[in-house]
Amino acid sequence: MTDSSLSILDTDPSGTITDFHSPYLTVKWLYQRSIVLFTITGPMVLQEVIDLWASNVRRVLESWPESQRYYVVHDISKSNFGVTPHLANTIRDLYALRPQLKQSVAIVTPPNIATQLVRALVRNYEREEIRNGIFSTREEALKWLLVQVKEDGSPNLRNDA
Repeated sequence: MTDSSLSILDTDPSGTITDFHSPYLTVKWLYQRSIVLFTITGPMVLQEVIDLWASNVRRVLESWPESQRYYVVHDISKSNFGVTPHLANTIRDLYALRPQLKQSVAIVTPPNIATQLVRALVRNYEREEIRNGIFSTREEALKWLLVQVKEDGSPNLRNDA
């Protein structure tokens, strides 16, 4: 596992949260920083991998402006995924972190039973402020989010990635 000083997203001199890469997690900003993409490639059954992902999600969520909808993709399609009590508790805590923040959460799952497990897990957190979508490809997830971003007032987006 990586040194703890390297496990959290960093900021540039202006205070902007930057991209992040580790052996298990990549964080990228897309479409003029309208969408954040978390790609988890490590085993999502290990507490260290879950904690690495969650600490970075928490950092972005805590800094997100209340006036803007939070658009995020969690791509777990290449991870060894399983629902553990630690993961379920972590997801619950992340959804509870900013309950008033409007969010659109796209999850890209592997083509197996994990899709049904993720669906069951996040269904409990659907509410007016939070839209969840489960997808089999990153492209589908991004299309779903881009429709919402444009409806919310950013019609001329280009992909920065």
